[in-house]
Amino acid sequence: MKLKIIINIHILTLLFGVAYVDTAHAAKDITFPVLGPSTFRDDYLDPRANGTHYATDIMANKRQGVVSATDGTVQYVTWWEGAGYSVRIKATDGYTYNYYHLNNDTPGTDDGKGGEMHAFAPDIHPGNPVKAGQLIGWVGDSGNAENTPPHLHFEMIEPNGKVVNPYTSLMNAKKISSPVVYPALPQEILPFGPTTKAGVNVAIGKFTQEGDERIVVGAGKGGGPQIRVFMPDGTRIASFFAYDKNFRGGVDVATGDVDGDGVDEIITGPQAGGGPHVRVFKASGTQIGSFFAYPTTNRDGIRVTTADIDGDGIKEVVTGPSENSGPHIRAFSMTGVIKQSFFAYEDTFRGGVDVAGGDTDNDGVDEIITGPQAGGGPHVRIFQNSSRIASFFVYSKDFRGGVRVSSGKAISGDPIDRVIVTPTGNAKPTVKIFAGNATKLRESTFLEGWWIGHYDVATGDQIKKIAAGLNRRTTIRDAF
Repeated sequence: MKLKIIINIHILTLLFGVAYVDTAHAAKDITFPVLGPSTFRDDYLDPRANGTHYATDIMANKRQGVVSATDGTVQYVTWWEGAGYSVRIKATDGYTYNYYHLNNDTPGTDDGKGGEMHAFAPDIHPGNPVKAGQLIGWVGDSGNAENTPPHLHFEMIEPNGKVVNPYTSLMNAKKISSPVVYPALPQEILPFGPTTKAGVNVAIGKFTQEGDERIVVGAGKGGGPQIRVFMPDGTRIASFFAYDKNFRGGVDVATGDVDGDGVDEIITGPQAGGGPHVRVFKASGTQIGSFFAYPTTNRDGIRVTTADIDGDGIKEVVTGPSENSGPHIRAFSMTGVIKQSFFAYEDTFRGGVDVAGGDTDNDGVDEIITGPQAGGGPHVRIFQNSSRIASFFVYSKDFRGGVRVSSGKAISGDPIDRVIVTPTGNAKPTVKIFAGNATKLRESTFLEGWWIGHYDVATGDQIKKIAAGLNRRTTIRDAF
């Protein structure tokens, strides 16, 4: 037995900097780390098949929530053979807490194929702060616990590296019935508050003569038609309803100087269930334009952007169908006069098309950029005067989750508009920048690399933002 203890202390020292163990420890002021019914006993230093047990096992049902015991910072989020899916958090007082054997199964199964999405909660990423009671994952049986009942292996380590017995702290821990709501992360904007999980559409505009950029947000499908405008630091400076307050299909947003007054306007298009009703607003919410981009019988929604397609210094409103309609792209004056009309893809495609505008070849005239939505391949196309001038795949050719497109000065110091893309949905949060000739210039992951979700992207001259929502709280963050 002594040999086993020495070996395990050595392993802990190599992995975690643990120097020695302590069988008795005064209670720490912690939050109980498992939500809902559970049982535990003082099993610290019990023998195990793979060595001595330097933790307390909290027995609970699979998929019960696991929360952080303290305020702190995430040190790692990983999988390794013994612990399975695991999280390590360093508390603000220097203590370290390890959470092992998180869930690895698809809900309702014991298949071992759940992956990180079913192990870890959103925003549990190395370097992120956490609050006591914040959800970090779910009880499971991953790692060497596959042949045991589901449980959380809970470890405590003092700042000096001493492994200590968690039992007394757990006996005195504060129990909560649901996870705490955690505040915005550094550089994060929560456009609808910290608990909303609506989809989101985002744009960047200049609403002053000085050209300072602002962030414009419209809720995606399921959200109301409220448009909100934010400073880069997240301060909300304007809010208005673009359509009837009861509409819940979502609203796409775009910005651009469509009336030639030197500042941008906000352009909106209703999403699923809404008619093809384009509206143009000043940043204050005053409506200055309104027209229908397609027949009024079309209730599938539209995507909107702006582009100066004739080089006269005034941008046109560009629309694409949101879903269930052919890939018919149209460009209008702000009064609804058609300037261009063409099909971006085969006329049989019914998945919808996202649109963007930018001068990707630096000739003084904007091009129209398109990305197919759900069901279409990741095939971005660029058009000038209704003629296709570029066409390239931005993700694996077999990806069918859709592509959101934007264009602007995506790289600091670069004077040319670039194409910036992110998946529409059901994909990892990978954002890429391309030149107009299809050369990939940059790639980044803006959320946890394992996250599968729904996104939008917006590019200005200085600001590049990514938005995510639906299956996580609605969030806006820096793209790079």
